[in-house]
Amino acid sequence: MINTDEQKDAFTNISSDTFLRLGISLLKSDELYLNYPQLFAESFTIKKQEVIEKLNTAGFLYYRSVLLLDQLIDDKTTASKSKQLFLSNKLQEESIKLLTTVFGLDNSFWDLWSKRQEDYFKAIGLEKQLALNPSYKKYQQVADLKAAFGKVAIDCLYVLSNEKDHEKYNDFLQSHFHFSVGLQLIDDLQDLEEDLKNNQFNWAYHQATTTLQKRGYKIDELNLSEIKKLIYIKGIATSIRKKALKEFDKSKLFAKKQKAKNWIEIIERQEKETLQAIDKINNYKQKLYAKIQLSNDLITDVESTIKYRLNLAKTFVIEHQNDNGSWVDYDTNAGLSNVWSTAFILNNISNIDFNKKVIRKAISFLEKNKQESLWGYNTSMIFDNDSTSFVLT
Repeated sequence: MINTDEQKDAFTNISSDTFLRLGISLLKSDELYLNYPQLFAESFTIKKQEVIEKLNTAGFLYYRSVLLLDQLIDDKTTASKSKQLFLSNKLQEESIKLLTTVFGLDNSFWDLWSKRQEDYFKAIGLEKQLALNPSYKKYQQVADLKAAFGKVAIDCLYVLSNEKDHEKYNDFLQSHFHFSVGLQLIDDLQDLEEDLKNNQFNWAYHQATTTLQKRGYKIDELNLSEIKKLIYIKGIATSIRKKALKEFDKSKLFAKKQKAKNWIEIIERQEKETLQAIDKINNYKQKLYAKIQLSNDLITDVESTIKYRLNLAKTFVIEHQNDNGSWVDYDTNAGLSNVWSTAFILNNISNIDFNKKVIRKAISFLEKNKQESLWGYNTSMIFDNDSTSFVLT
């Protein structure tokens, strides 16, 4: 993976060379695209690092150009449209200048460049069709076409490499396809309100309205705030993020085939962030469930026997085991525990007469969620001594 110092250098170079001159500030979301070609470069035979650095800079300028163009197309309320259009064109011009120093004027690369531009504008028309007749296959196509600028990085390296390995080239395009779809799914959840304001198709909203209508909700009687809450409470947000994880997993399969370590790390970072987001949703639902139900489940029969109460406790533990074999509890700054709490409960039920199937499921969960033969507080946290000792006891 590219180290932090290299990223800072890239930021500084691009900012001083072009961005400060044009008066454009850098965004936190820019980090992924600072050295985009570098993510794939290790899999291609390109000897000169200075060429890769030029591609990094050109790719970043082109990315910011497309970002400005996206805002013009998506945001119907954008002020100073002429200024944004000028900046977008200027950044693309700077990008082309750099690419020309690498490829010259008559290289076959420019045919691919033209295709990526056509793909991007094709996405705009397809997105309108998508709003009229939504389908996941069409949604995938739009997400891929909208990310056409990212594929320019792969095009550059393929053209420059001596080997001209078409299978490798296609594997990276497929990996990029699935990665782009996964990112778009996550973005739709995060940008739901903004997309609706700009009358843009949003998969999360489409899924929410479709699912809620099937469950008897009258969408026209719900405001956006209520719909957003139901997206999380009814598991729609989790379902969308799991769909994104499947896309990231497919992306990683193609990347692993080509042993693209840097690109794989980017995919795995997105996977981790998505899993953490799912954990946060589950934490919220667990708190909500405890607030409205568990706190009211009181045993009022003071005459009941110890054996009867023990059976009630066993039933409670069994009923609250998750499908994956875990139990969730103990909310802290690190979130809710699923590993620590599962190990803790196993420690307390393994020495009594208890349902063996429940115990086997819990053990299976712990076996699947170890990190280098150690365990953490939950599946999103690094391992620690306390959690590990409970599992091993």
